[in-house]
Amino acid sequence: MFINDEWPSFGGWTSEKFGGFNSKMYTHLFELLLRLKANYLWPAMWSAAFNEDDPLNPALADEYGIVMGTSHHEPMMRAHKEYTRRKDKVGAWNYAENKKGLDNFFMEGMTRNKDFENIVTIGMRGDGDVAMSEGGDSLNMSILKDVIDGQRSILSAVYDRDPSSIPQLWAIFTEVQRYYDAGFTVPDDVTLLFCDNNWGYIRRTGPSKERARKGGMGMYYHIDMNGGPWNDRWVNTSPNAKIREQLNLAYKSGIDRIWIVNVGDLKPKELPIDFIMRYAWNPERISSGEVGRYEVELMGSMFGAKNAERIADIVRRYAKYNLWRKAEVQSADIFSIVNYKESDRVNEMWDRLVADVKSVEAEIPESAKDAFFQLVAYPVNASAAVAKMYLYAGKNNMFARQGRKSANDYASMVKELYDADSILTWRYNNEISGGKWKNMMLDKHIGYTQWSMPESNIIPELHYVKPLPEASMGVTVEGNEKAWPNNTDSLSLPVLDPLGTSEAYIDIFN
Repeated sequence: MFINDEWPSFGGWTSEKFGGFNSKMYTHLFELLLRLKANYLWPAMWSAAFNEDDPLNPALADEYGIVMGTSHHEPMMRAHKEYTRRKDKVGAWNYAENKKGLDNFFMEGMTRNKDFENIVTIGMRGDGDVAMSEGGDSLNMSILKDVIDGQRSILSAVYDRDPSSIPQLWAIFTEVQRYYDAGFTVPDDVTLLFCDNNWGYIRRTGPSKERARKGGMGMYYHIDMNGGPWNDRWVNTSPNAKIREQLNLAYKSGIDRIWIVNVGDLKPKELPIDFIMRYAWNPERISSGEVGRYEVELMGSMFGAKNAERIADIVRRYAKYNLWRKAEVQSADIFSIVNYKESDRVNEMWDRLVADVKSVEAEIPESAKDAFFQLVAYPVNASAAVAKMYLYAGKNNMFARQGRKSANDYASMVKELYDADSILTWRYNNEISGGKWKNMMLDKHIGYTQWSMPESNIIPELHYVKPLPEASMGVTVEGNEKAWPNNTDSLSLPVLDPLGTSEAYIDIFN
């Protein structure tokens, strides 16, 4: 796992419960990894430095048998915060201009961690997870070669043996993919860590030329993303069937040495995390046709066999609907209101899903109510609230242009859903399990206007219609966003075709 994008939720939670990113918290995380049959961790790094914040952190990881690493832009076991805290002493994060300062920085990190079991991230990107320099790929590749040569020399000196015997990886992430495609490579003993496109689709299968390399190939995979093209942080948007397809492509093509999964705040991504770890333990066991059986078994193990099928169907559908349009990328004009009743049909699907949750929840024993809320009721109801909020905002916007008085009704419904989201969030953070997960659901997830998280949830733009002093008829037809008499003087029904559209509606409104 890679705990990432951990503020405000995970960071707020661990600060509340344990006082920070310390061994008290990581002890629980190490145990979770082992229960999931996992053994490798990139620790939280936005505001934390795993090895420095609590000296017990690396010692406990070693005691639990957890192999430690650092993220794709934190080389040589040094957290990014370790650099920013001593930037004046180390000097510029620029290997071409500050080789001595950075080599010393890398040497200190490896010396500190040499007695623990690590996979060492090598290479280098720019300060803060960006490209190394603005001088172009050729210059960056030339510098990168010097970086890796220097890092390998440090490993040899620290361990007093050939660096080929020390586990290392090179993350082929974002612009580094271009370097690899242009022919840049690393020594044969280094694991090539390929990456997905940040939204859970692998960028390539394992190249045949790399399958015999000593270091093998690995995968860095996202079920959480903070960054371009857009955030995907809040709830699960990764159906297990999609995950299985993508990881199977990786596995079958030799990408099998390391799998590291960006899990964000950890919750509420429990279901894809469990599936990935289950699949990774034995990929041959879960075929494409057995994903559903896994989901039923998992739900049955927590909530009993009686409702296992129904609950599995619910969590499967909510992830699927969220994948159509993630909450962070919602907009009032995504699903068409006038063509094929698309908006209405999507709205009805969310309504049926919410009704199914309510029906099953009534049969869940009291002892499992909190677990059901976390894993099923909260993500479904909250996802539905956000999705419906934008569907109704779309109707409000269009109906206001048409002059429909009912535009005001849809504005009221949007506000009600916005309030419902706040209530659900408050309950997650304060009520369930006696406040066990306080602050874990602090991510803002409504009103994104760019990839980064807004400072607060922002209700969609709404418009109001001032009613006329007396009733006045308006008319519109299927397939047309304009209405008579407000903004058009002619309307045409769509073409009716016995092999296609055989019926259409005429809408009369006040």
